[in-house]
Amino acid sequence: MAKVGETKGNPVGVFDREVWAVIRSIPRGRLMTYGQIARHLGTKAYRAVGRACGKSPGMPDVPCHRVVSRGGFLHGFNGGLEKKRTLLESEGIRLKPQMVKGREDYQVIDFGDRLVAEPFQEKGR
Repeated sequence: MAKVGETKGNPVGVFDREVWAVIRSIPRGRLMTYGQIARHLGTKAYRAVGRACGKSPGMPDVPCHRVVSRGGFLHGFNGGLEKKRTLLESEGIRLKPQMVKGREDYQVIDFGDRLVAEPFQEKGR
């Protein structure tokens, strides 16, 4: 069991918790990109958003499967790419298989229609 301030053995910081709060606000069947979340938090650190997803306690508490790349690709997921695909498809999101840099990935078909709309209020940092 993880200690307070840790999840899956990784230290958890304020930024991680802020990322998770944004992810919790993404409605079922909708998506946000790592970059959108970073901008919402007043930073350009989209990779740090990805790391925070990797530290999350997971479903159903933090639905990180709803976070995708700016091109609508799934990329990584703690539960595996197939699990992320299955979760998104169960929410009505259509995907198509793609090869990205020699590895299999999936891309959201109706990506623009599924994004949570911007602009939204940035959290002042």
